[in-house]
Amino acid sequence: MEMLSQHPHPHIIRHHGCHVRRHRIVGLVLDRSANTLADYLKKNIGSLDKGRFMQALKSAIYHVHSINWTHNDLHPNNILVDEVGMPVLIDFGSAREIGAKLRTSWGTKRWIEGDMKDYHMSDSGYDIFALEKIRIWLESPAFND
Repeated sequence: MEMLSQHPHPHIIRHHGCHVRRHRIVGLVLDRSANTLADYLKKNIGSLDKGRFMQALKSAIYHVHSINWTHNDLHPNNILVDEVGMPVLIDFGSAREIGAKLRTSWGTKRWIEGDMKDYHMSDSGYDIFALEKIRIWLESPAFND
């Protein structure tokens, strides 16, 4: 999150710092938004301009790539919808510098290309593949609870 606070983007969650108790970090201070993309559509909260939404989401992902990082876990539950129906990219737990070894968290089944066992290194191609999956999914969203 620190690297993102140094390189803000309007469609990436803003990091305001850490909540510290007894000299230990106990939480992150982030902007709030009520609904993930999946919940927003499932609960029929509002409508989306899918073209503008995807352009904004691509802009956020390409911004992350421009600072030599990848998200590595892009899917509808890691995207919030703001009050004007635009995306806010969240959950950077799998984010790493391009080419870095992925640790304990990477990708989500159904939103990756190939098998989970094949995901070892941070790669911008993972995000590009997931963007296309999301674009297709937006045409006819299915919800697997």
